[in-house]
Amino acid sequence: ATTQNVCVFTYSHLALLLSYSDVEGQAKAQELLKKIFETIQALNPSKNATDYWLAINKLMLSFSKKIQPLWDIEKGVATESIAVSKDEALTFLAQEREKIMRMSHEEALKELIKVHKIESRIETINAIADNGLFTLK
Repeated sequence: ATTQNVCVFTYSHLALLLSYSDVEGQAKAQELLKKIFETIQALNPSKNATDYWLAINKLMLSFSKKIQPLWDIEKGVATESIAVSKDEALTFLAQEREKIMRMSHEEALKELIKVHKIESRIETINAIADNGLFTLK
């Protein structure tokens, strides 16, 4: 983002900014947003995301003492949503594993062929023909 002079915000950061707007008013939230834009613009171009987020986080937390409690709430929500997402993903993968384990040998082979797109690859290769690039007539 810094190499393109672009501001990237997480939903958590945006939610924090909106909560701050509710507490302190729109003008203060806009002032914070302006400072965030200025900070991002002043950052050295880098592909290191940690430096980018550290700069935004430090700026937001130092902007007002009223941000820390909002920060703590948003951090808790983010941590909780990560745990929920992980549980959902692990449940899905466990169900997929169970489905595979219940397959017959033949079903498993057919699924492997489908997953690796063997049939469509064969069709693609068979469709290749001389395009006439080296034709002299």
